[in-house]
Amino acid sequence: MLVARDGEDALLDEHEDWVRTVIGTALAEEVDRYGSNERLDFHRPAQGICALIHLWRRRQLVSDRDHLLRTVARQDHAAVIAITAARESINEVNPQLIKAAVRIAFTSCRWRWHPHDEDASTREAYEKEKAGQDADAVAAEIAWLDGGLDPSGAFLERRLIHRTARGELVRSISEVVVADALHAEGIDYHYEKALRGADGVERYPDFTAEDPATGITVYWEHLGMLSNPTYAKRWGKKLDWYKSMDLEPNGRENTKGERLVTSQNRLDGAIDSAQIRQQVRDVFEL
Repeated sequence: MLVARDGEDALLDEHEDWVRTVIGTALAEEVDRYGSNERLDFHRPAQGICALIHLWRRRQLVSDRDHLLRTVARQDHAAVIAITAARESINEVNPQLIKAAVRIAFTSCRWRWHPHDEDASTREAYEKEKAGQDADAVAAEIAWLDGGLDPSGAFLERRLIHRTARGELVRSISEVVVADALHAEGIDYHYEKALRGADGVERYPDFTAEDPATGITVYWEHLGMLSNPTYAKRWGKKLDWYKSMDLEPNGRENTKGERLVTSQNRLDGAIDSAQIRQQVRDVFEL
């Protein structure tokens, strides 16, 4: 790190390949569980990222910038320590990189509930999905730094600001509760997947899931603000649309093998997560 940060240009020119090798070795290491997870002193991956920051500052290579952003998605939070220590150097080159790094960190840092006896294949599938989502987040920030659209704009425009255990962004805390209940019970779902009605109009159920036992397609709508007249009126129109496809709330499936399920908050706006979890079990007969 000292060569990358403080070494004279001639010294760095002579030993740059070695510096890059050392950075790669540091990034390949796992954090010592008995060492410091908050200080740069004994955190080898964080030291490697810090060296990469100074190398990027001096060489101005896009490849180093992109490599730096990818390190932010690490699960050991090494990039947080490194960026905090070298933030002034980053600001000298491009302050927007810190904003991009923070958004990647929030996207990739998530908590996931799982049973103690979870099947290894389920865990592997989740890790694969998460890795893909993290890579997409990094790619979006790279595109923004290269002059593309700000990736936060689409989320804010659609009011997708709450994160589920599975990692996607949804509109409300209540939808987080429903999504996490489905996920906890092993139900694979899609959030706001387009559905074309009998009238040819596309609408978006909150959640779409296939019953693994019966193959029935379940459209799940959570009604969070029925006490709001405007919201209730909007739901009434959407309900009429569902009825045109022979779908009644919490009724039997139609002839196409589809079923409409609704859940809702109490009139005071509160939501009972245990009740939602039980409803998931009842709907899918778990």
